Amino acid sequence: MVVLIGTIPYLRWKISGSEKELLIFTLMLVPAILFSFKLLKIEWFAWTHYPVRFDRKNRLVHVFRLNGSAYSVPWDSVFFTTGLSHRKDANKDYYISGHVLAEDNNTVIDTFCLPATHSDRKQLERHWEFVRRYMEEGPESVIRVVDFCLPIAKKREGYRFGLLYLLSGFNGAPLFLFPLLFVLAFIFSVPRYLAMVTSRVPVWPESIESLCRVDKDDPYRVDASGNPEHPWRNLFRKPSANNRE
Repeated sequence: MVVLIGTIPYLRWKISGSEKELLIFTLMLVPAILFSFKLLKIEWFAWTHYPVRFDRKNRLVHVFRLNGSAYSVPWDSVFFTTGLSHRKDANKDYYISGHVLAEDNNTVIDTFCLPATHSDRKQLERHWEFVRRYMEEGPESVIRVVDFCLPIAKKREGYRFGLLYLLSGFNGAPLFLFPLLFVLAFIFSVPRYLAMVTSRVPVWPESIESLCRVDKDDPYRVDASGNPEHPWRNLFRKPSANNRE
């Protein structure tokens, strides 16, 4: 790059040595800045979350895409599988992806991921079993294991809850580690909150909303209004037997 700049007559005669160094540094910095903006576009200035709805009554799966559009696909037309099943690196988690199949039940025409990852594949399989039981056996088979709902329906996640959510990842840790864990959670909570305030809240199309209306007197109706008043009290409590099933 120095040689190329030096071969341009205007730059050779009009720019001093220090200015040339500044120009070189700027040209080297531009790709890094553009790459950083690309990463920010993924986490910031996007969507607060990407929901997936499992519509048991109509046997449909409703998916919210990265570009803000949404689509519905029959439950029986989705092939679910676990990513990284063959090999797992230390810095990667397992995830569940759903492959939308064509009429030949062999060709994949679209793919989406469930909003759950885990370093332990067995733990992730429990998450999948919850979804499978709900769709195949009904809500009565899983209702008792739901003790908390994310308070993000039609709104952004608040900073306080975001910090609490990060701390919940240390559930069951010894109490004496709390000061260190709190500092770590605080560090990550700042960019998390910035991602929330710079992103838009996903909105389902009315066509999907009309299919997923829940009766007020539905015995299996569960939402964030039933969350514990002080959820932070359970931060360092070991998971219950119900959650381990």
